[in-house]
Amino acid sequence: MFHLMCPTVRPAVMKEAVAQWLATAVRPDRVRLQFAVNTPEDREKLSEFEDVLVIGNKRRGAPYPVFRLGQAVVGEPGDIVVLVSDDTFAPQGWDAWLTEVFAGHDDAVIINDGGQFGPCITQPIMTYGCLLKLNRVINHPSYHHFCADAELHTNLCELGLARDLRRNGSPIFEHRNWAWGKRAKDEHDEHNVSMWGVDEKNMHARLRLPVADRLKFDPKDLIE
Repeated sequence: MFHLMCPTVRPAVMKEAVAQWLATAVRPDRVRLQFAVNTPEDREKLSEFEDVLVIGNKRRGAPYPVFRLGQAVVGEPGDIVVLVSDDTFAPQGWDAWLTEVFAGHDDAVIINDGGQFGPCITQPIMTYGCLLKLNRVINHPSYHHFCADAELHTNLCELGLARDLRRNGSPIFEHRNWAWGKRAKDEHDEHNVSMWGVDEKNMHARLRLPVADRLKFDPKDLIE
């Protein structure tokens, strides 16, 4: 089973992205969709889907809803968890490729997103067992938007759970990032950029902690 976690502040755009992921899957019947949105109004825009979490939080960045989805997903040992951004698109047969990639492994992979080769993970993909080893913390809820992917990379590497597949001819899960000129920048992107300094300071402070402490969180972070 594949668990596609889909946090978004752009429900209409996310529907288009999800349709593309399902259309390119070999076995769409083995794909479970789980969404997270900020408001009941956004929930209504995804009314055709059953599993939509309203986080009840005004944060516009992805880390908090990603955190909430990571806490909520229920899987089995062989399942694969995929974070789907509303501007990331899958290659044909992505599910078959990931099934092959994870055979005999219980970890996370760093895939080619068409642009990022630095020490971060813009497209988290991991086994359910790996998610549990992270204490279900893919992105720590203390981040607003930026740097959560860099901490995830550090955490997985320190735990020996990361395999970097970006330079071996692996298929491209294209991230149509505004910063790479692949889509127009919008108000949500502007808000995220305004939080860069706060997130960078948070990351530097958190990376001084032992990895076990980075994977802890306050129970109040689960309250809507």
